[in-house]
Amino acid sequence: MAPAPLISVRRVTKHYQAKGGRYVALDGIDLDIAEGEFVCLLGASGCGKSTLLNMIAGFEKASSGTLEMRGRSIDSSGSERMLFFQDAGAALFPWLTAAENVRFGLKLRSLPRKAQDDTIARYLAMVGLAEHADKFPSQLSGGMKQRLQIARALAIEPDVLLMDEPFGALDPLTRRRMHEELLRIWQQTRKTIVFVTHDISEAVALADRIVLLTVGPHSHIAATFSVDLPRPRQSTDPAVAALLTEIEGTIDGGAIGEREAVSS
Repeated sequence: MAPAPLISVRRVTKHYQAKGGRYVALDGIDLDIAEGEFVCLLGASGCGKSTLLNMIAGFEKASSGTLEMRGRSIDSSGSERMLFFQDAGAALFPWLTAAENVRFGLKLRSLPRKAQDDTIARYLAMVGLAEHADKFPSQLSGGMKQRLQIARALAIEPDVLLMDEPFGALDPLTRRRMHEELLRIWQQTRKTIVFVTHDISEAVALADRIVLLTVGPHSHIAATFSVDLPRPRQSTDPAVAALLTEIEGTIDGGAIGEREAVSS
């Protein structure tokens, strides 16, 4: 018997009141996410993938249907689910050093100072920022800020990392390096990751499984793709190229919308 999913989404619908009536953003979403799995939600802007991520985080409530984690209803935010945003600079505290940004969540957990120091050192080293502990966010590059955001999240030991296009604002080279860093950290920690993107290549490079959403209104899951390919993955690999082609071939009838999902 297969183990129970860590996260279970059943018949979830989300609608908003808008001018002219009700707007149905998500319609009938069914999704299971296993512990330790790396899942990418793929779709165009406006397809509802960030809304779904916010509901898994507990920041938004479903209009109907259920969301559960380990069999318990997700009805509020919690430290076991950590949400990342694209703009790491806005998420970090600019008046605190890198080390003190990581310490912030640890202080809320009332850990002894020595335990805090050990945890800060461990996770700054894990993300390659040990030598930058005393720098402020304004002194860090975009990629370093994202790594600091990851360190701060990992320090409070969440079960799930929820990432909303976290590398979208980075240049292509830094973005590829962050893919490598994130995969290294994921392979080391085996945290469950739910990652939102509109970039097919990014999804294929990172995910164990890709969930393709249609364009709204009434967005739903168009298809799922298991990515059972060794990492690192290169677009020149015939198996990777075949999967990219398969996903692109599924993007018809407006599943992504104006080919917004791109291979880069």
